[in-house]
Amino acid sequence: SDHEKAMSLLLEAEQMMKSLEEEGGLGLTRGVMAGVQLSLGDYEKALASSFAALKAHRRTGDRLNEGWILHGIGGGYHEMGDYPRALQYHEETLKVFEELDLDVGRGRALTGLGTVYHSLKEYDKALEYHRRSLAIFQEVGNDLGESRALNDIGVVLQEQGNHAAAREHHERALALRERFGNKQAISTSLINLGKLEVAEGKLDAALDTVLRALDIAEEIKAKPRMFQAHMVLSEICYDMGDPGAALVHYKIYQQIKEEVVGDQANSRLKTLEVSFQME
Repeated sequence: SDHEKAMSLLLEAEQMMKSLEEEGGLGLTRGVMAGVQLSLGDYEKALASSFAALKAHRRTGDRLNEGWILHGIGGGYHEMGDYPRALQYHEETLKVFEELDLDVGRGRALTGLGTVYHSLKEYDKALEYHRRSLAIFQEVGNDLGESRALNDIGVVLQEQGNHAAAREHHERALALRERFGNKQAISTSLINLGKLEVAEGKLDAALDTVLRALDIAEEIKAKPRMFQAHMVLSEICYDMGDPGAALVHYKIYQQIKEEVVGDQANSRLKTLEVSFQME
């Protein structure tokens, strides 16, 4: 989650790959860049990097890295709320990893599909995909994937009103994420736990939990997690009888969200995709 250091190293790698005319290496570099840019909420740059990487991997016939790029593009479209495109790319990802018989890739593709179906409020379908994903990650001992599947199952259970099971899944996900130290993932788990505590009426606990999440998101400059935290804080402050603080958090939420997924940003992203498809 040290995005600044990561980008510095990636820019250096990009220059080296260009000087060596190493197309495969350039594709790898731009694919990792896209992941950093996605975490920071810079979807326009992330999509441009992803499509550049995708073209490179297709030219070199690198199906493995093509699959990972497709997965990242699907995740980006989901973050932006474009669920049909997200489904399209995650389904394509699953086909690639089924072809390669790669369990970890298959698990990530299933996670992506489950997340989109959750956003579409198709809860049974979402749980089916997430539980298939969880089983794969537990079988191969992949803690990162397991924590993501646990988190996503917890979110679905929470929306279904099953708070006890949701908390169990969120706490297991958070414990794994704290163990391997991914700050962005930790902030995500804390936001989801905060939402659960709001639903349970534990407003003081929710306030502490979400403020921790916001501190981490601000530290690593993860804008998507920042605006999500401010939205929950707005709800908490309103429920605690502080409409002034609620309005402040809501205004910050709107401001950051507009920077990340506003109409102008979405328009530029669609132009980028059309250009890629035309090429």
